Amino acid sequence: MKNFMNRERIIALVCLAFAAYIWIVAGTFPASFLDSVGPAKYPRLLASLIGITAVILFATSNGPVKPIKGKREFRSLAYILLCIMIYLLIFTRIGFILSTIAFLLALTLYFDHRELKTRLKIAVPYAVCFSVFLYFFFAKLLGVLLPSIVL
Repeated sequence: MKNFMNRERIIALVCLAFAAYIWIVAGTFPASFLDSVGPAKYPRLLASLIGITAVILFATSNGPVKPIKGKREFRSLAYILLCIMIYLLIFTRIGFILSTIAFLLALTLYFDHRELKTRLKIAVPYAVCFSVFLYFFFAKLLGVLLPSIVL
């Protein structure tokens, strides 16, 4: 039994439970007569994708997984969590586009190890274009209410 329940299968079961939770909670979203699709469609679509990939991960995982070798560093994880917390704090204050640009810049500049000038040439256009694209995709195309710039 020890070889059957390895690390990958445990992660797959957690993801499957998370997908089931999303599916159930999405069914409780209040429906609007103006929305023909309903608010549960997209969360349930994502839950289905997570569930399918979790089943695939569970089925394809075989035998014990080799232990991680080398020094484990949690500095990057701590930095990501700090960036997420700051992003959540500034999200409603300065708006979606500016907070997402700052978040993407912080992560891109931290994890890209080239010289600063090269990183900025790549990170700034990427962060701006991707943030604007996400805003128009969700706010304009899908009708999701996102915070705009508060002055």
